[in-house]
Amino acid sequence: MEPNPHPLRFSRARKVSLAACAITIAWDGPALAAGPLPAEGQIIETSEYRIDMYQGPILSSARSTGLGGSTAAIAEGVDGMPVNAAAPAVRAPWSVDYYDYDVGIGFTTASALNQTDFDNNGRIAFDDGTNRGDTSYERFLFATIGATFQWGKWGVGLSVDSQNYRLGEMPIVPDAPPNLQVTLSRANVLLARSYWDQSLVVGAGLRGATLDITATENVNGSGQKVRLVEMTGGGLQCGFVYASPTLPMRLGLTWRSRVRGVTKEGSRAQTTPEGDTIIGNRYLPTEVALPWEVEAGIAYQFGPRPLNVHWIDPHQEVEQYARKLRAKLPAPQDPSYEAREQELDRQIEAHEERVRRRLKARYANTSRQKVLVSASLLVAGPIDEGVGIESFLRQRVERSGRWVTLQPRLGVEIEPVENELQVRVGSYVEPSRFDQHIVRAHGTAGFDFRILEWSVFSLFDEDTSWRVGAVVDGAQRYLSIGLSAGIWH
Repeated sequence: MEPNPHPLRFSRARKVSLAACAITIAWDGPALAAGPLPAEGQIIETSEYRIDMYQGPILSSARSTGLGGSTAAIAEGVDGMPVNAAAPAVRAPWSVDYYDYDVGIGFTTASALNQTDFDNNGRIAFDDGTNRGDTSYERFLFATIGATFQWGKWGVGLSVDSQNYRLGEMPIVPDAPPNLQVTLSRANVLLARSYWDQSLVVGAGLRGATLDITATENVNGSGQKVRLVEMTGGGLQCGFVYASPTLPMRLGLTWRSRVRGVTKEGSRAQTTPEGDTIIGNRYLPTEVALPWEVEAGIAYQFGPRPLNVHWIDPHQEVEQYARKLRAKLPAPQDPSYEAREQELDRQIEAHEERVRRRLKARYANTSRQKVLVSASLLVAGPIDEGVGIESFLRQRVERSGRWVTLQPRLGVEIEPVENELQVRVGSYVEPSRFDQHIVRAHGTAGFDFRILEWSVFSLFDEDTSWRVGAVVDGAQRYLSIGLSAGIWH
């Protein structure tokens, strides 16, 4: 057997040694016809291929990107959903209510420099300000939005991220405007529950992938966006977080099945006599695919600030208080029963507010000095007859995902200005999914800055603080800059 020339890849023969990957074999499904794609670098003239939607660079929230993506064990709130299915039910130290929530949005551009190789395929996307015909796309934008909602031991979450490309000159049909856009989206819908006083959190849910191609057509002299093709598919995922009750340490593990996205009804693509589907002169893939993934992580926090704060259920305390009061109520037929019951309700409400203030004071008085160190490893599976995203955009064969790939990640988070500024640095090694290219190391850095308290017209608590942040991720032939906003904790 020939030696594997790629240090962070496993050959097909070695895949079987990864026990965590074995469960995903059943999800791979049938392969496409043998050898439908032409040789490497040749023009794509068939639909018998898949787009490998594996995401090499870390495109996520500001916190996750700043930590080099190493948040599989931290798994808190919106930041944790893309990396651990248990995240929606993980109670953060600042969580004091029976009902709680988290929201976040972010934007990233990966074209901050002209010399950008997003796919890590060795090809510069923008050679200069004018020569863009080879790659044939003129803009790249990544956006993410998410929210979690918790009640007691349960939590649900929804997150969506998308990559948007505006393509260069290429008519959809003769004389049609060339304004073609491609959007690749991923989504997570999760349900999770905690056990053993938050020591163990288990979650599961769905993951989805979508390819959307739209164009602007002239309708009565005005531009109108028209959807041409939508390919969508879904899969499963599950994960857990173990928070040590004695050590400032967490462990996390999650598994995500393979996702196959196929064309939905109503496509405006044309079908050739050979059975291929095309738009203009671009051959569409049979599927878009996310590989199966296994991600494991560990986090350890140094300093006086605790990592795993025992969550106190305020409902239990209020219920205990209410039971004592109800035991003193007179019989329902007593003339004073109704007045006493109303007074009891007022006392219960007042006690509930006292409990909430006490728990918030406990968090506010907790030291914020910390050094949080996190590490994780992402294992991603192969994609049969796969090509990269840029390969599809260029319509030239660049085979992607023929090996299992490993991506180690590491991050550190500190708070140099207490309750005002959080700073993160990280690094990760990005393996190439392409045959002829080697790995590259990334360095990341980011911050969150508390800006103001605002209830957003009484939609949030009066003392809710908001943050803005920025993050940068740099590597050889790659630089991305992102902005974010959300609730400050």
